[in-house]
Amino acid sequence: MTNILLVGVGGQGSIFASRVLGRTAIAEQLNVRGSETIGMAQRGGSVASHLRIAKGEVFSSLIPQGQADVII
Repeated sequence: MTNILLVGVGGQGSIFASRVLGRTAIAEQLNVRGSETIGMAQRGGSVASHLRIAKGEVFSSLIPQGQADVII
């Protein structure tokens, strides 16, 4: 399992980047779960996207604290 956390400021493209990564993983026949916090995206607030990618089953869409493999 690979856990990727993408963080940014609303309007900077972090949600778009997480969707591109997720679709790329799906195209490679991997299982993907994701979650986004977008409430402040239109006001320039923080945005966080959790992506969990694995060959096997992915049960939760949120990355547990301290378990991110990559932070972008």
